[in-house]
Amino acid sequence: MFFKLKLETLTDHDLISRISKGDEGAFSELLKRYQKGVYRFAYQFLGDATEAFDIAQESFLRVYELSSGFRPRGSVRFLIMRIAKNLCIDFARRKKPIFTDSPPDITNGETSCSTLLQKEVSNILAAAIQELPENQRTAVLLRHVEGMRYAEIAEVMDTSVGAVESLLVRARKTLKKCMDDLEYVYDEK
Repeated sequence: MFFKLKLETLTDHDLISRISKGDEGAFSELLKRYQKGVYRFAYQFLGDATEAFDIAQESFLRVYELSSGFRPRGSVRFLIMRIAKNLCIDFARRKKPIFTDSPPDITNGETSCSTLLQKEVSNILAAAIQELPENQRTAVLLRHVEGMRYAEIAEVMDTSVGAVESLLVRARKTLKKCMDDLEYVYDEK
């Protein structure tokens, strides 16, 4: 009896193997699994939707190109995120990021004072994250946007768990100071 293998059931390593043999369906499945996360990370890192889209596309193009020589040492997800991180850093070094509002929230058209204040605080926090050094920003976004564990972040950033912990402590300290300063400004008004 003939049956069709469902790509959703394959491991990431199996998908990479099939991609290296020209299987476009396997590439589509890999995109389906990780494209949103890569885009979200790049958007948060760069603050520019167009550039984030380009980074996501370039990340998967590189994965496609690397697929023939891929050796299953680690997670495919971490490989993709490491490529995206490096592309974001390269882009940020070439061009200062453009600060934009966060992606729009879809609401019922109701806007209250607390909603506006919450959006303003969110925008200030996003701008403060943009001002963090690249390695701290990367660690914060991988932890709090992508929900990765410290060991996973260390793998993506090619560093130790202790270094990730240190980066996050310093980043949180900087962000807390920023938010404390914001609270002081609002208390003054």
